[in-house]
Amino acid sequence: MMTPRKLTRWIGPVILVLIMFLASGCIQNLGSQGSSQPTPTLMPTLAAATKVTYTVTRGSISDEIKFDGRVVPVTQQDLFFKVGGRVRKVYVAEGDTVKAGQVLADLTQVDDLESQQASSQLNLRRAQIQVDEAQNELDLFKLTTPRWQTGYDQQLAIKTSQLELAKIGLEDASMGVQDASKSIADASIIAPFDGQLLSFSLQEGDSVDAYKSVAVVADVTKLEISADVPSTSLSKLSTGMPVSISNVFQEGQVIQGTIRRIPYVLGTSSLSSSTNSTTTTEDTTTRISLPANLDGSGLKLGSAVQLVVVLQKKDNVLLLPTQALRTFEGRNFVLVKNGAIQQRVDVKLGIQSDTEVEILDGLTAGQVVIAP
Repeated sequence: MMTPRKLTRWIGPVILVLIMFLASGCIQNLGSQGSSQPTPTLMPTLAAATKVTYTVTRGSISDEIKFDGRVVPVTQQDLFFKVGGRVRKVYVAEGDTVKAGQVLADLTQVDDLESQQASSQLNLRRAQIQVDEAQNELDLFKLTTPRWQTGYDQQLAIKTSQLELAKIGLEDASMGVQDASKSIADASIIAPFDGQLLSFSLQEGDSVDAYKSVAVVADVTKLEISADVPSTSLSKLSTGMPVSISNVFQEGQVIQGTIRRIPYVLGTSSLSSSTNSTTTTEDTTTRISLPANLDGSGLKLGSAVQLVVVLQKKDNVLLLPTQALRTFEGRNFVLVKNGAIQQRVDVKLGIQSDTEVEILDGLTAGQVVIAP
């Protein structure tokens, strides 16, 4: 049997061997784990971006104003009652063709007004008879009464006065007829000229206000273009300028027109009565005359059009795309490519279009400009 002293001597070396073995295994394991890490991939170097360039060329360029418009009648008018009331009768409908002087609608008070008008016409007839009688009496007195007869002058004066009074009565009766006719007209919608009703918003029994537009009549046989031109461009236009007109829905068809009217006065005006008022905006549209023959143009009332006015045009000039320009503190310049060198060059500009600009000074044809 092994004594405790001998057992101690044997255990010590064994433990030392085990510790060395374990330490050796851990070191190998750590080395194995370190060598298994993935190798990092190198990012490729980005290629330098290529600058866009433009070449100075020769060509034509125009300074143009472009705007939209619509085909409208040359003559059209809003219609309204001059007094308020309730609609008695409607005689037409929207789209109808009407004649000048035709009654389109009237108000209920027209019944009483027509009675007044009939009475006034009777008074006028009576007054005319009285004038005729007074004139006949005066003429007969002059023919049958000697001048030397006593009281001749006094009788002549009396009969002359009676004729004058009869004429005053006739004038008063005539004014009564005119007043009645005007009152009926104020309570009626009457066509001012031959044309077509573009709009008509009345029904029998409707309540309407004085001077409120209820219809639009137009002469559809004569058409033109109406356009709202921006104020920044309006000052560049003048009457008589030619205009190219394109039908929006018929590409390739272009006809020529002429500026007929430019709105010089802008503002509003008001029409008022004792009981109500309405504000009417002045027409601020630019009007362009159309050729007499529109056959083949596809244009008709209401057609949308695109309009171009050429203010000036130049041929065989130096041109550069507008995106090639650079600006700094109000100065226009470009970067010109000269081999490997980039040179800053100030330029003087002429006509500018939507896509190109005329170069008056600083560049020559064929030079290459580097984009900003």
